Amino acid sequence: MKNEIQFLNAAKVITIFLVIYDHLSIPYEQAVFINSFRMPLFFCISGYFISTRNYAWKDFIVRKLRTLIVPYFVFAVVSFLFWFLIGRKYGDDANTFPDISKYLSGVFLAIPSKAYLGFNLPIWFLPALFSTEMIFYAYRKYCYKYSWIAGICSFFIGMLLKYLLPVRLPWGIDVAFFAVVFMQMGYFLKRKNLNDAFFSRIRLLYKLLIIVASGILTGFFSAINIGINRGVLVYALQFNNYLLFFAAACTGIIFIFTLSSCIPAVKLLRFYGRNTIIILGLHIIAYSVIKALLYYVFHIPLEVISENTYLKLLMAVGNFIVLAPVIYFVNRYIPRLLGREKAVL
Repeated sequence: MKNEIQFLNAAKVITIFLVIYDHLSIPYEQAVFINSFRMPLFFCISGYFISTRNYAWKDFIVRKLRTLIVPYFVFAVVSFLFWFLIGRKYGDDANTFPDISKYLSGVFLAIPSKAYLGFNLPIWFLPALFSTEMIFYAYRKYCYKYSWIAGICSFFIGMLLKYLLPVRLPWGIDVAFFAVVFMQMGYFLKRKNLNDAFFSRIRLLYKLLIIVASGILTGFFSAINIGINRGVLVYALQFNNYLLFFAAACTGIIFIFTLSSCIPAVKLLRFYGRNTIIILGLHIIAYSVIKALLYYVFHIPLEVISENTYLKLLMAVGNFIVLAPVIYFVNRYIPRLLGREKAVL
């Protein structure tokens, strides 16, 4: 398990970096490539960590409420207050005047939409992950021998809901039906002991070949699956061609997992990998702080900040630096905000 945790920590850090970078309004082609697999990858990694065997329904729900929904509400309240007091006075929000009442209802409904969570849209993932894990648990408990079939069927249920329902469902339930198959995939890879059974047994050269091949395939599938608005957007249920979406998601997962297996164990990866939930919940605020520093302290023009790709890469790295003391403080003094009994550093 030590090697597997190291390998997964690297995968989690790479994935959250891609999330941060993508949220900086990056070039279209890069966004199409990243969006084609990053959310399925998140759900797959979550499936690698999930455990259902020793929990009754009540215990499982309580545990997930504590570790996913409590942090969600903490991030939602903090980010809404930040937006209301500071964020809405600058940038696009200063000119568009979002509906505050929808934002307030969005805190509780957690509908994956800018209309409801525009003050911090990325946190939609936490309630959606909760919904996905509830469905996954039900499949493992009641359809144990056929959970894979149930997961694939839920994908088609998600398709039906998308076209039949006139509104989006709260807590990302409509996304969860699509996501559960990727959670099944992660759980399957864990049971097959992916690291020890495969990655630790193949040479670095072969890993590099897999990385190149899977990266090229992911780029190919995502490039021909371009619809409107930056290709695939899982939170918006925008998949374009479902087969191409699934193909790009799978090759993208292989790409990141294989790449992660080549990265040696580093304490910094462990630090960030075990606290990606804080980065997910607060990176939008951290981005605003970094942007303000660049503009008001270093006097870098806003057009340079919004258009320079290399600067955006540095800003994504800066996000990790800015949030490091926050991660340490939360884990050291208030770990219960994240549903933890003690620090995870």
